[in-house]
Amino acid sequence: MFYKLGFVEDTDVSQFKLTVMNLENSLNTLDKQINVASRLLKFQMGMKN
Repeated sequence: MFYKLGFVEDTDVSQFKLTVMNLENSLNTLDKQINVASRLLKFQMGMKN
């Protein structure tokens, strides 16, 4: 919206999109790390997955 009205530059929009993608990737990585840590803890405790 702000880009269409001329308040921000194209590079600002691209940088914002890149930041959003990086945050999404970080969240996905964190979810995977939590899953692995949980499975490792259960394994070390002798519990079934």
